[in-house]
Amino acid sequence: MYIRSKKRKLNSGKIVEYAYLVSIKHRKTKTPKQKVKKYLGRIYKLEKKKNKTFKDFIAQDLDLYFKSNSLTKIKKDLIKLELLNYGFLEISKEVFVFNDFKVNLNKPGVLDKNKEISLEINNNFINSYTLNRILNYTPPKNLSQLQLAKEYANSLLSLGLTLQEDVFVGLFKKEFSKN
Repeated sequence: MYIRSKKRKLNSGKIVEYAYLVSIKHRKTKTPKQKVKKYLGRIYKLEKKKNKTFKDFIAQDLDLYFKSNSLTKIKKDLIKLELLNYGFLEISKEVFVFNDFKVNLNKPGVLDKNKEISLEINNNFINSYTLNRILNYTPPKNLSQLQLAKEYANSLLSLGLTLQEDVFVGLFKKEFSKN
């Protein structure tokens, strides 16, 4: 499954984009067929305001940070950093706002005035689906370590996260050391 964007022209003439979770069914005799699984809301494109790195954000030794924090906390800190770099402010524990946009990491969701939306950052999307996919990650079965690393990296990238190599390696080790 992947996220597809689709442009629509409003009555006013304005063109807006919407995000959909789509699956592909491969057919033997015809071209592949796409099926919409879930509507992910209108897409809003954001510009990066800061470029703070994760190491600067945590302000401590990376190995010590990974050893002393839970996997969920690490993932939420990575998302938090990305949101802060895009101009969001934390208004309460793990709830962020920017203009009318609200991102909740406690009950994963991205809203604009109570409507589900998708935020485009780093050419990917933060929405309820991608947040849940990362925060409640379940690895696919029967993959080699290399395939697993690629699949995990793609999951993180689909959320719009940009990770330095040593941060990814630490996160990967933490995620899969429990298995």
